[in-house]
Amino acid sequence: MAMSKKNLILAAFVVLWCSFALGPGDVSNASSEHRPRLGVWITVFSPEEVLYSKENVDRLIRTCEKSGIRDIYIQVYRADRAYYDSRITDREPYEKILSQAGEDTLGYLIEKAAGSGLDVHAWVNLLSMAPNAD
Repeated sequence: MAMSKKNLILAAFVVLWCSFALGPGDVSNASSEHRPRLGVWITVFSPEEVLYSKENVDRLIRTCEKSGIRDIYIQVYRADRAYYDSRITDREPYEKILSQAGEDTLGYLIEKAAGSGLDVHAWVNLLSMAPNAD
């Protein structure tokens, strides 16, 4: 199985586990000090392409709210490619996001998440173990 498939399966497992580890009643009925802090990791190669449209960002926010997830770890850099406004590395993915969504959806995600009481964390892969010709 290719490394990217393994990573995709791992990411899907984490999302599913976070979504189903606690039933909705368990999360909403627990007091805030006893409620587990749940997070979700969003990869840049997920089929949902969260950063490529405001609708996808909105869907992520709704899913987090329904599931009791409070932390979003969004991958913004991978394999020397930036999914944010960068002047020091390949920003082609960011340019694609701008052309498809018409705006910087990372900024949109941060703003929408804050309005919903969610925290957004940048996930940066600096030292990749994946095959890399350079």
